[in-house]
Amino acid sequence: MKQLQVDYPDKSTEKKLCAPSLHAQCVFSYTESQRIRSQIEKSEKMLLLIEKIILIDSHLHQIDALLAEGELVKASNLSKNAEAMLTMLRDLENNEENVDKASTLNILTVMEIQWLKKKSRVETHIYRFFAELVHWEDNAVRISSTVTKPEDNVTVKSLQENKVSCTELWSAAEVMGIEIELLESCAEHIVENIISPFLQSSKTKKLRIKSDQDCSIVRLHEAKNTTLETESSVAKSSEQSFFHRKILQIAEVLKEFSHRLFTEKAMLRSKWMALLWKGQGNLEKKLLDYFVNQLPEDNSVLATIASQFRESVSEFVDILSTGDLQPSIPDHLLKFAEHIHNFHAKRRVHSILSLGRDYIRRNYCDSIKVTGASERCSLFNTDYVGSCGKGKDLDRGNPSSVSGISIQESGDDFAPMYFQMPDYRISTCVHDMVELAHQTLMEASKIDERSAEILLGAVRDLFFLFQMMVPALYADSIINDGRVCMLYHNDCMYITYHMLSIGFHYAKRFPRSIQAKVAMIDLVPIFRQSAEKSLSKFTLSVQREFLTKVQALPWPSAVSPLVQYEDFVKMVNFKISKISLPWKEGLPCGLYQRTLGLMVEPMLAAFLDRIVNEEVISVSRSPQLHHIISQLLECVNAYDSTAQAEKFLPTIVQLQDVALILKEPIASIQDMVKDGKISTLNKKRITILVRALVPCGSSQNDLLNQLEDSTAYGTVTE
Repeated sequence: MKQLQVDYPDKSTEKKLCAPSLHAQCVFSYTESQRIRSQIEKSEKMLLLIEKIILIDSHLHQIDALLAEGELVKASNLSKNAEAMLTMLRDLENNEENVDKASTLNILTVMEIQWLKKKSRVETHIYRFFAELVHWEDNAVRISSTVTKPEDNVTVKSLQENKVSCTELWSAAEVMGIEIELLESCAEHIVENIISPFLQSSKTKKLRIKSDQDCSIVRLHEAKNTTLETESSVAKSSEQSFFHRKILQIAEVLKEFSHRLFTEKAMLRSKWMALLWKGQGNLEKKLLDYFVNQLPEDNSVLATIASQFRESVSEFVDILSTGDLQPSIPDHLLKFAEHIHNFHAKRRVHSILSLGRDYIRRNYCDSIKVTGASERCSLFNTDYVGSCGKGKDLDRGNPSSVSGISIQESGDDFAPMYFQMPDYRISTCVHDMVELAHQTLMEASKIDERSAEILLGAVRDLFFLFQMMVPALYADSIINDGRVCMLYHNDCMYITYHMLSIGFHYAKRFPRSIQAKVAMIDLVPIFRQSAEKSLSKFTLSVQREFLTKVQALPWPSAVSPLVQYEDFVKMVNFKISKISLPWKEGLPCGLYQRTLGLMVEPMLAAFLDRIVNEEVISVSRSPQLHHIISQLLECVNAYDSTAQAEKFLPTIVQLQDVALILKEPIASIQDMVKDGKISTLNKKRITILVRALVPCGSSQNDLLNQLEDSTAYGTVTE
């Protein structure tokens, strides 16, 4: 302040300036007041924090005492209040800026840990009391209205004071926010321990409900005699079916649970029933499955069964209504009788697919020969020609114009019919599946539209089941075993032909609105592609195997024998014989001939190139080479005639000429070359044969010159 004083000549002015500045005094006073106010606010906050912490600590200490006295609701409220205060204090501290913030948050963290311990203890007490309230055993449950507190946790003043009511327990659970968890557990245990075993039990089992003032006991046990009795209020009647009695007893069980557990808790009762029907318990599905399983196979009695179901469900609803449970019943159960035909159709779907799966899993190699003319898919066989006329809208002279005819069956092997399946050897599995499909379609044509749609879907699913399961279960066999590959190909084609004709046979038997769904032509490409792919893959694998082994044959030396060539020919003959034996009888004739030709012809051409070589052909090896080629020519036996073999295996003719040259003497070879009797061979191959078999000299030179000038031989060169 002294620095603010200024010396002036005037003494009065000097006297005034000697005193402190008024402005400086105001600034100093304001600063001090703000500091004091800040300290007061901090002190107030600290006092509030201390007060709340003391209050929270008091609540936490009271929780132990209240739990000891069995006051679950009060203990739960204190725990909830402590949680709210801790949340408030932490929010305040997070929004404030002060130097002691870290230490304050540490204190709150310690208090939160203490609170979590108390909260866990309260929840443990609730769970323990609830386990006593609803005590589960094997196929039995005891439901109490009150539960006695454990003696080591309470001070017993009287027996009445030592009990916790069901209402108090639910109130405490609601405060702690665990009521849904308890409801889920209760619903799940009811279905798993009581209802499901009861629904799956035989007629010798019954539910016994025994009630008194304090508790109810529900027990599933073996009846001593065949007369089913019950101590519940279910009406006893000799006319009631076993199904009728079962669902009424289930209604009594649900009513008893509601009466014991939710007398004063209507909201919890609604939540419990919702969880029971569609949540953890999934009772709706259990009862629907049970209802469906009670349906008979014969759909002609469904009207009578629907009437019985309607009566049973009505009584089921009446019993639940007395326990205020009616509004929670799902519509699917209430309207089961109205949709009984649809449920019956869905049950048939399950039976059909299960039967189809069983067909697929049995021995796939069991087979049967089917005649195309006698199959249902041959639309215009002799039976249909008499009843359907001459088919004037179809072109008899052009088989390829008929929809659905595969290229592989057209041509040589196509019978003079409008639409006829070739003869196939198929597995008994697919034969039974197709027959099952026809039976299902016949059944679907006699029922209501909605149920018919369901069964039509089942037929499609049955075919898809085959298409998915068989390649997965028998993948190795289809790739490596010629017989299994043939069966799978034929099975797919057999299904394809029947798919093409299903619409013709059955569409007009269905309502117009679903006639388009009867035809299954859209599935034909899938199965035809599977058939052709499997057969082509196997054919190419054998073809590659033959070619690989031909290319692996060594070039023999001048004196080495041709043992490996002989072994190769034996292997080829064995392989061809093993494949052709089932294929010749099982595949359509034209398809068999072409497929075998694709498999063998490349190998024959490669073997011919290997044999007709200057390093292999020699006079000394002629007998051995003739023997090897003669053995290879036995593959002709896979065809019915030599003409067929020459058509699909053109290299056979050249091999026959080579074998003939190797067998004949030199003079005969010269005459054959001069006369052009071996014109199937090109000039290069004949030249190699002449150089190898005709001695060097004028005769060989004359033949070679004649070959150069002659046009009787082919000009193809490698």
